[in-house]
Amino acid sequence: MKDNTLKEQIQNLRNLKIQIYELRKIYDLLENGNLKIYVKECIVILDKIYKEVAINSDKIRKVQRIIDYYIITLSKILNRYTTLKLNKISTKESEELYTKIEVFIPKVNECFEKIYTSLFSDEILDIDAEIDVMLKELGIKK
Repeated sequence: MKDNTLKEQIQNLRNLKIQIYELRKIYDLLENGNLKIYVKECIVILDKIYKEVAINSDKIRKVQRIIDYYIITLSKILNRYTTLKLNKISTKESEELYTKIEVFIPKVNECFEKIYTSLFSDEILDIDAEIDVMLKELGIKK
């Protein structure tokens, strides 16, 4: 059972790294502008998540949904955006879609950043509890 879990964790890390790489390829195809900046921010956040779960593999479960769904879906959306842009598709609908995607990515980044921060919630609670215990034992009031 332990080996299987380790194998799954390694596979999940590998999948996350591949998905980040795919986003980098999309990033390279994007024209300069806000979307390119937002995608770069997304990659930076995902790299931070990857590094943290690579060091602390027990946290991989907290980012499983990112690995299994969010990045794959994000890549699909950005691939379609890039394809439309490279083919110079410019209709009312496509322009509305471009704008929608450009508004969507910063919101995704906010969510990914919250997920990254949540990886440290247990440590924060542990440190806070340790401080409270020490203060109580030392007779110091908060």
